[in-house]
Formats: sequence, structure tokens, C-alpha cells
Amino acid sequence: KNIQNERLKELNLESNFETEHFIIHYCSSEIGPDSVSKIGEYAEAAYEPVKERLESQYQRKTNIILKKDLISKDATGAAHAGMIYLPPTIEPTTRETVVHEFNHVIIEDKTSGNCPRWLNEGVALFMVESIMNVSYELGEDYLNLNEHYTMAELDDFNNIRYIPLAYRQSLFIVRYVVDIHGEEKLLQILSDLNCREPSLPKIMEDRLGMDYKTFEQKAYEWEVEKE
Repeated sequence: KNIQNERLKELNLESNFETEHFIIHYCSSEIGPDSVSKIGEYAEAAYEPVKERLESQYQRKTNIILKKDLISKDATGAAHAGMIYLPPTIEPTTRETVVHEFNHVIIEDKTSGNCPRWLNEGVALFMVESIMNVSYELGEDYLNLNEHYTMAELDDFNNIRYIPLAYRQSLFIVRYVVDIHGEEKLLQILSDLNCREPSLPKIMEDRLGMDYKTFEQKAYEWEVEKE
């Protein structure tokens, strides 16, 4: 909460729009009230489905920041310290982005911020697909790249060369867990991360009945079969 208050004070956005579960902060010179209201509608529509699928007890109001130049040029949104950051525009993908970023807020809360980036992204993508009945598609530039990352490389997510490929692989790993072991196992893994001990490899071993190296191989074989 203190981090959020400091960030809001630093940004000093002049306007806000409040819904039942969200507070949207923005500059009126960058986005109009109708667009702000639409983003509020998207967020409220995501609130219960995301919480229900992730079995979350989250109750706080979530701050959404609409501001230029706060998100990297290749990203459509971001979530950090329980706040969602979006560009001050409505795009065809805005609704999916809102759902995706709210998943990050709930995952961060559910795991006390102890969720590895690859798993966080994989779960968020999986939930968007499930809730909105859409599929994650790679851009044309990545379709013919023959690149596969090890779990060790995914654990160092920010240094991966082709982030969209890492997103896709993370999604396939989560799909594998759900398809073979069940969605309840995925939720148990997330809940276990809240305790910070043991490590994710040990949690996977306990929940899925295989060591981390075997898990990596099984997930890869499943991905190749499904592609």
C-alpha cells in the first residue's frame, strides 16, 4: 500500500474514475471520459471470473494507471506492486490486456509476489484464453523461429532473447499441467508459493509426483505433440 501511495503521488495524475472494485487514474488531456469508463467496464467484467478461477480471496480496490510512456513499446500493459498500467487508449486488444494484467494482480497476491515470471505469464495467458475464449497468437516475425528455452532459461525470463516465444512456451507448460494433472494442481502450486518454502522445483515434485527435470521433459514432449 505504501509503495502504491508513493507511486501515485509521484505520478500526480489529475483525474480518477472509481468503479466498485477499481480506481482508474488518468490525465484528461490524454484520454476522454468515455474511454476511461469503457476500461472500467472491462475491469469490472474481469473481476469475478478471474478471482473465481484462481480461487482468490482478494478484496482490495485495484489502482489502474492510464498514462503514456510508462509501458515498454512492445507491451500492451503491465502490472507491478498490485497496480495495473495501461496506455491511455482503447485498442482492439484492450479488454484482453485488462484481463491479463488483473490476473497478474491476483497471482501476485495469491503467491505473495513469489511466483516466477514464466509461471506468472503462463497462468495469465491461460486464464485469458479460458475466460475470453481466445488463443494466444505469435506475430509473423516469430512464427518460423525454431527456438526452445530450458526451464533454467525461463527462470531468467528478463534476459530471454525472444520474449513472445517465452510467453508461448510458458503458456504451453501451464496447459500441460492443466491437461495432464488438472487445474486444481495448478492452483495448489500457486498456493504453495505463498509460503516461500519450499522452492518451485520441490513444490512441482510434491504436487505432480516427478522431479523438475522430468517435468521439463514431459512438458516439452506434450508441447511438441500439441503443436
